[in-house]
Order: sequence, then C-alpha cells, then structure tokens
Amino acid sequence: MKNSLPLVSVVITTKNNSRTLNQCLESIRDQTYKNIEIIVVDNSSTDNTKEIAKKYTRLIFNKGPERSTQRNFAGKIAKGKYLLILDADFILSKNIIKECVNKINKNANLLGLYIPLRWVGKHWIIKAKGFEREFYDGTCLDAIRFVEKKAFIKIKGYDPRLYAAEDWDFDKKIRNIGNVALINSIMYHHEDNNLNLKQYLKKMSYYSDNLNLYINTWGKNDLDIKKQFSLYYRYFKVFIENGKWKKVLSHPLKFINMYLLKIIVGFVFLLRKRSSNKHYASNNFPSLSFIIPTYNSESTLPNCLNGIKNQDYPKDKVTIIITDGGSNDKTIEIAKRFSCQILENKKIIAEYGKAIGIKKSKSDYFILLDSDNIIKDNNWLKKMVYPMQKEKDIMGVESQFGVEKSMGYLDRYSARMRITDPLARMLIAHNKKIKKDGYSLLIYKTGERIASGANGFLWNKELVDKFWDKGEVFEEANFCTHLSEKGYCSYAVPNDTYVYHYHINKLTDFIKKRKKIASKFLERQSKRKTWLDNVSKVRLFFLALYLGSFIGPSIEGLYKTTRDRDTCWLIHPITSFLTIWIYSMNYLNFDKKAVK
Repeated sequence: MKNSLPLVSVVITTKNNSRTLNQCLESIRDQTYKNIEIIVVDNSSTDNTKEIAKKYTRLIFNKGPERSTQRNFAGKIAKGKYLLILDADFILSKNIIKECVNKINKNANLLGLYIPLRWVGKHWIIKAKGFEREFYDGTCLDAIRFVEKKAFIKIKGYDPRLYAAEDWDFDKKIRNIGNVALINSIMYHHEDNNLNLKQYLKKMSYYSDNLNLYINTWGKNDLDIKKQFSLYYRYFKVFIENGKWKKVLSHPLKFINMYLLKIIVGFVFLLRKRSSNKHYASNNFPSLSFIIPTYNSESTLPNCLNGIKNQDYPKDKVTIIITDGGSNDKTIEIAKRFSCQILENKKIIAEYGKAIGIKKSKSDYFILLDSDNIIKDNNWLKKMVYPMQKEKDIMGVESQFGVEKSMGYLDRYSARMRITDPLARMLIAHNKKIKKDGYSLLIYKTGERIASGANGFLWNKELVDKFWDKGEVFEEANFCTHLSEKGYCSYAVPNDTYVYHYHINKLTDFIKKRKKIASKFLERQSKRKTWLDNVSKVRLFFLALYLGSFIGPSIEGLYKTTRDRDTCWLIHPITSFLTIWIYSMNYLNFDKKAVK
C-alpha cells in the first residue's frame, strides 16, 4: 500500500539548528503518511545538527550560503513526485502530508499548497508575530510549502540571489504556471524565547537590505508587490478582508500587542531606508574592479560572485578580475559563467595574484576580495564608494565583517576579532575614530602600523599607483604601513556595511592558517621590509607571554562574551596560546635552517 502512494521528498535546510531539529524530524517521522524521504541540506553547521539528522535520514548534504541555494540543490536530487519545503524550526501536525497529497491528487490543476503556520513561544514578540501570522494564510504575504517537483524544476526553483522574500518570489513563479490552494492542517514555528526587540529589529533590518532586488525583479507596478509593500494592505486590509475582522474583535488585546510591534518595525524600516539613501554614492558612479585571487575555489566562488552580480550599481562600471593559480576544479568554468576577466597567477600565492590584478585594473578604484567572502547587501558598493566621494587623501574604505548567529563559532570569533591573528591584532596602532554622516573615519599617526586592505577593502587606486613599486607582490598590510609613513594614514568604515567571511570550520583550519602565515611571513621578512620590522623584541616577548599565559586572554574572552553576548569569545585563550606556540616553533625551525 505504501509504495502505491506517491513519494514525498521533505526538504529541510539547516545551519546550527541542533536546538530545534530533533522536534522537526520527529514530527516528520510521526506523519500518518509514510511514503516519504527526508533530505537535510546543511550549511556547514558547527554544532551537532548533522549528528541529529543522521538518526532520521542518510540523505544529508552540505551547501550554502543561503536557503535558496540549499533548497535548489535538494529539489534537483529529490526522488519524490512532491516536495515539502521546511525550515528546521517547523513542527508538523500528524496529518499534514496526507492532507497535502490527497488535496493535490484530487485536482489536476493544483501545483502548490499553502500550509497554515502558527508561531509558538512565550516572548511577547513571538506572540505578537504569531497572531499576525494567522491573518496571512493563503494571501500574497504567505508562501507555498508543498509543491509538485515538475513545477519546481520548471520555474528553476528559488532565486539564489535572494535571502529575503525568496519565498514570495517562488510563490509568484508557481502561481504564474498553475493554481494553488490552502489546506486545514497546521504547522508550528518554534521561535527562540530568548529573542529580544533589539535582536528582532536587527534581523528585520538584515532582510530589508535584500528586498529591493525582489521588487526590481517583478517591478513596482506588480499587483502582489503593491500589496506586499503597501501600508494600506499590510496595516489595515489584510486584517479585515474575508471576514477576518471578527478575529480582531474577538482578541483586542492580542491585536493591540501585534499592532504595536508592527508600528515599531515599520518606523525602524522607514528610518533605516531614509538614512541609508543619504549615504549612497551619487549618480556620478566611479568605475570599480574586484580583484579575486583563486585556487580550486569552486565551493566558494559562486556565492562570492553572486554577491557582486547582485549589486545595485551600473554594470558597465564594474569589472571582475580573477587571478587564478592553476585551478584543476571548476573555478575557471564558474568565472567564465560570470563574465570575469581571467588572468594566470603562476606563483599560486594570493599576494602575487593581487599584484597581477592591480596592474591589469584600469578602474578608478579597486577592491580586494577573497573567494570565500560574501556580500549580501545589494547596496554595499554604493555605501563603500560614498566616503571616497566625501574624503580627500584617504587610502581607502574598509568593510566591516558581518556576524550571523548561524555562523560557526570560529567564523564568528574571526569576524568579531576583525584580525583573526591574536598577535597581529595587538601590534597594530590605536586609531582616532571620528564619526561622520554614514561612516566613520579612522585616523592613525604618521608612520604607525596599520593592518588592513583585504576582504572587501576599496583602495584609492591613485595612491596605489603613486606609491606602490609595481613589484611581483602586493601585501596589503605592508603597503598600508608604507602609506602611513608617507602621511596617508586614514581610511573610512561605512555604517552597516558588511562582508561575510566563511573560512574557519574547525580548530584545525585555524592551526593550518597560522602555520601557513608564519612560514610566509618569515620568508618575506628575510627578503624585504614588512610592517612589523620596527617592533621591539621586548614588546614581542611580553605580548607572547600575555597571549600564551591563558590568564589574560581568558579574562578578555569572558568580558567580550558578556559584552557581545556571544560564546565564540570563549575560544580566545586557546587560539591565543596556539598562535604563540605555532609562531615560536616556526621561528625556531626557520632560524635553524638559516644557520645551516
């Protein structure tokens, strides 16, 4: 009997969801409809998400960086006639899949189904959002979750450029080719009870940055777009249409609580949008070159290039230069697909690739980006260019590192440190920070050590052309300090402008990177000037003592864990000790080789 029923592929996207995944998978296993397969597509979780998933399915894969890419992968490999697309914090009532299959089988014109979603949690924000969500079932503010696989493939799944409104976009594409309907069985969304208003507003602000891309895809005159972004519909009509006004009258206190949250979110959104628009580049857009060194980067390069492609910036003003070190995977194929200029880097090492790219660049400015950097804000470029148009004689503009709760603890630690190296972080000079309109200006004293210039740094090419020796390598930290010696000792940092760097999945990755950096630095120091040449040995000794002691870094880690409310800082004493140990061993070994 089981095999006579159509197979349903249940797709779950995960990223550090160990807290909720077990309940989600348990509710799938308890379904009254049994002919199902479970596909879990993880995004490099660092908790025990994958271990939990293994108890319920063998179909566990790793993709990223966002849900759209994960879901598209699952849609392609799924064997089911139908797909049920879930988040890891959803819990199904027992008859959902059975009702979905029965309903869609009875109507040949149905391609997708809405499933009523109810939020579960104790916090007032969760209760407010949960009540609001009850008014959205089957409207343009909802999105289908159950879909025919043929239809999924026909519309090419989710738009990988979108991390906000990707469900609305998918829903619209399905409705364009067939009919959809609403079932009765309920699905529950378990939200974090530790959520506070600040976190919620930050989350909403993050998603709002991507909405323009969705709007531009369909056009501002699209009927659904008008409703989805209409104050009249979002704040009034959706709550009274089709007799829903009765629910408002039945629960007045819930409605007031919900409406208060909506007003706060709406106000913050409009304030953010108004503020952001002032801090974009003017219509006189300068030309830009992205310079990306690569070597077997097929796993990270598509997400990096998509972030550039999605920028709301004149396409004819942007050039992408790939300097490849002889990749034998699909890196070159991916670069060609994105119409990149591809240059050969025979030395493989990134610093040689950067030099090749800078020499080739003819743009007003250039940006050094690593292939594992991801830009998620479609207005990132405009925000980065803005300070360059306002300030004279700055060396460039630095993007902040973004931190997401879903990131692994080492990636979060690296982003919060800004400089992953605990020793280098303590050797750079202190700056004077001047807050401007939309950005901050970081000013150092002439000749002081400055370590910046990579991972999304926008360079003033005029200064680079003037003071760089056009050598075989471009080492950004060394060159920053060189510019400082010439009197160019400031750069800008825009507000709310982030690059997300996914590069350290486990502690062994951190160790390998420190070993590589130690070896490269000692080789460089033996051949040419570096930014650390003038550091006294006495200072190095005491810094090494501090970092290797565990005591100082432990106190610092505990303080910053409390300050940032992020346990990633608890790794600080371990990374500090490992850094000093690795550097010391490399120095001693290098010294012995030199003597021989």
